[in-house]
Formats: sequence, C-alpha cells, structure tokens
Amino acid sequence: MKKILLPLFIILSAGLFSSCEQQLNIEQMGNLGAEADFYKTDADAEAAITCCYEDLGGMGGLYEFLMIPDNLLSGDVWCGGGQKNDDAAREDIGSYTFSSTNALVQDLYEGLYELIYHANLVLEKFESFDSIAKQRAQAEAYFFRGMAHFYLGAYFGTTPVVDHLLDTDEYNLPSGTQADLYAQAASDLEAAVSSGALHSKTDVSKNEVRVTKEAAQAYLGKVYVFRKDWANAATTLNAVVDSGLYELIDDYGQVLRPSNDYSSEYMFERNSVLDYNNAFSNLWHLYFGYHGLRGEFYSFPSANDADLSDAGYGFFNPTKDLYDAFVAEEGEDGYRLNNSIYTYPQIQALGINILDGKQLHGHEGYWDWKHRFCNSDYIIYMGMVVTNYCFMRYSEVLLLAAEANLMNGNATLAAEDLNIVRRRAQLADKTGITLEDIKTEKRLELFGEGCRWMDLVRWGDAASTLADFGETIMAYNGSTAVTEYTNPTSQGFVSGKHELLPIPATQITLNENMTQNQGW
Repeated sequence: MKKILLPLFIILSAGLFSSCEQQLNIEQMGNLGAEADFYKTDADAEAAITCCYEDLGGMGGLYEFLMIPDNLLSGDVWCGGGQKNDDAAREDIGSYTFSSTNALVQDLYEGLYELIYHANLVLEKFESFDSIAKQRAQAEAYFFRGMAHFYLGAYFGTTPVVDHLLDTDEYNLPSGTQADLYAQAASDLEAAVSSGALHSKTDVSKNEVRVTKEAAQAYLGKVYVFRKDWANAATTLNAVVDSGLYELIDDYGQVLRPSNDYSSEYMFERNSVLDYNNAFSNLWHLYFGYHGLRGEFYSFPSANDADLSDAGYGFFNPTKDLYDAFVAEEGEDGYRLNNSIYTYPQIQALGINILDGKQLHGHEGYWDWKHRFCNSDYIIYMGMVVTNYCFMRYSEVLLLAAEANLMNGNATLAAEDLNIVRRRAQLADKTGITLEDIKTEKRLELFGEGCRWMDLVRWGDAASTLADFGETIMAYNGSTAVTEYTNPTSQGFVSGKHELLPIPATQITLNENMTQNQGW
C-alpha cells in the first residue's frame, strides 16, 4: 500500500505546484520591456513623442518656466503675492536681484534640455521611419528640439547645442554661442516644415491638437526674426498668413480663456484634458492660479456673477506704466485695454472690495483681467485648471510678419499685418507704419504672454526701458499706490549682464568646460 500511495502523492504534488506556478505567472502590467524591444512600432512612436508633449505642461511643465522669467523681467508686471518673499524665486527675478542659484532659472534650464533629450530619443532610437505615424513623430521631434534650442538661445545664449544623444564622455560639453543655438533651432524647424509629415488644418475652423506644419513655420519665422534674417522671416511668416488657416477670434476678452481652447487663433497649445482619473498628472498647475485674486485681501459678494475666484495668489499685477501705454494708444475706454486690465473702480463694480486695513503687495491699483482666474476654470479648489497652455497666438504671427516685412522693405504688407491686429482691438488702421508702431502694438496685444523682455533685448531697448525697474516695489491700499520698500541690491536692468539669464550654478559646478555668462 505504501508503494502505491507514495508515487500517487508525488504525482498529485507535482500537479498542484504546476497549477500554482501557472497562476502566479502573470504578465506584468505597464511593463514596456527592455529598450531593445521598444522604438519599433507605430504605438512606440506615439508613446515616445507623447513624452515631448508631456514636458510642456502639468506641474513642473515648461509652460510656466518659459512664461515667468520673461513676464517678470518685462517691466509690465509686478511680481506681487501675499507679502514680501511670498515666493522669493519669483520676486528676485521681478526685482532684478536674482542670481545663478535661482530655482526658476534652474527649472527652465533643466526643462529645456529634458525636452531635447526626449526629442533625441525619437530621432535616434528608431531604426527607420517607415510609417506615417513614425514619420509624424520624427517631424514633431524636430519641432520640439528646435523650439527648445530657440528658447535656450533667447534666455541663456551660451549653452551647449545637443543635436544627438550624448555618450558618457560627452556630458561636459563646452559653452556654445547664441548663433549656434539659433542655427540649430532653424535647422530643426526647417526639417519639421519640409518633412511633409506634419498635418495642416483643413480649414480655419478645424481643431488641431498636435503640432501643425504652420505652427512649425511660425516658430521658424520667429527664429529668423531673432537672427535678423528678414528675407527668410518674411517668406516663412507670410506663408502662414497666406495659408488662410488661422484667424483672430472676434472677442479679445476670450483670447486666453478655456472657451478659446483649440480656436482659430491658437497656433500651438498643450491640451489640458478634463480627466478626473488623471487630474494630478494632467491638470495640476499653479500658473493660472498665481494670477488670481488672493481671497484673504478681499470681500466677495455672495452672488459672484463675474465668476472671479478667491483661490488665487495675487501675483503678476500690471504696472502703471503698462496701463498708461494702453491709454496713450487706445484711450481710457479702449476695447482691448478693458479686456486686458481692470482698475479698482471696475473691480468694485463687480462687488469685490479690498478689506479695510489690507494692502496689496507688488501692486499699483491695476488687475490683470486678461489672465483672470475664475471658479469655472478649475475642477478642484486652486488647482486642476482646464485651460490649455497657449504657446503662440496668431496675433503674434501677424506682428512678427509685420516686423519682418517692414525690415525686408515691404511696408505696405507690414501695414496689412499690423492692421488686422488693430481692427480686432477696435483701433483705426495705420499707414506709413514704423517699427515703433509695431513695438507698441506688440506690447499691448501680447502683454503677459512671454514675449516682451526678449523683444526689448533684441531691439536694444532693454537698458533704457528697464533701467531702474525692480528697485522700488509698490503696494496698493485701495486708494493710492505707495512705495512699500526699496531693494538695496537692485540696479534694474544692467547692460552687459541682463541680456541673458545666468547659467545655473549647478551646471557650472558640474561641467568644468562651461563658462558663466557675462556679469554673473
């Protein structure tokens, strides 16, 4: 009996363990496998290029890091916030007291190179681009790499060009030049435009989620403008205008509102998907909330018909100088002015008042209505904002084209471009336009959209325009603007220094082959 039972026990045990082993042999979910198994299929191409789109937005995304330095350095907004040093990194930039250790400068630098890295993965890891999906991913990667090199050139000027995946012995690349960075940007964007793989809108009302051929042309034209390559700039930007695929929306008051997402005016935007299951990774972003009214300083009506949120942080408040520039061009009742900036009487007309004894930091009595933060903009208090991140509007293309055409000798076409923007602003057409006309229009039309400081630098106007900006910080108490404090270390814009941001100190420490920008 024992001789019979022992083999039977062995057989049953083997079957039991075999069954358990099969049940435990579960395919790991979310496992993409080894790198050698990736970068092969159309699905791999879509997943790989998605990383570039992901780099642009969400918490820690490039949109905020690209917009903040230019706007704060522009002289058009005060940093603001709840009180001094509410956000020291932003306040130091806004007062021209920042250094190479500034956290936002570091984030911008790292974010741009991360975008380049993800683009280079797409461009190098696929053995061939033998399908429509792969070819589009390749073209989009060229776009993103070109876009990143442009911003590195405009902001930092002397960082390395990275046109391939670096080997370990290449990590310490030497400093480059602004000309090299712009040349790489132009080369990549030219490749994207000529690829034939980027979609074009089928008509002006068509929505496009991804990079279009015309978006690549618009950025390429911008690079040419910064290089003062006026002939190529005019040809490239005119092609976007002549395509007839983009136009300005009628209501300027909606240009940066969620209702304008995917409108005919947006050249390139990053989508904020209203997806509760992925809200933190997709929607969580504080940039828009920074522009909102800081609730602890105000009384709000019980029926808030204006929908203004009390969940904002009180940053990025327009300067009196900007308001006066609007009035000089449009008058106090200017249509675009009143869709861009509100005065205190206009805020009070909404039933919102500054509380007694409160003083608004970094403020002169003007509110950013263009970037107003509303309760309907987000799905969770203070965060999860559903507004798309707009990197370029068609009005910027028109104004870049106006400048390129004027500098290329075609003042008639330049006036046509300029007057399209002016008509939407309900202003009379101009004839015999000058570069000063374009400068004024661009300041007013694109205020707070990450263009002003770069323009002042390339025009050679920064030193005179921003000579003492940031030395004195203003505050508003509900009746008058007063000097809150003076920065003893601020000199405003310093020629020979503030034309570029500093290379982050960590990069200089880690890379002995890099040199710091002049003045830092």
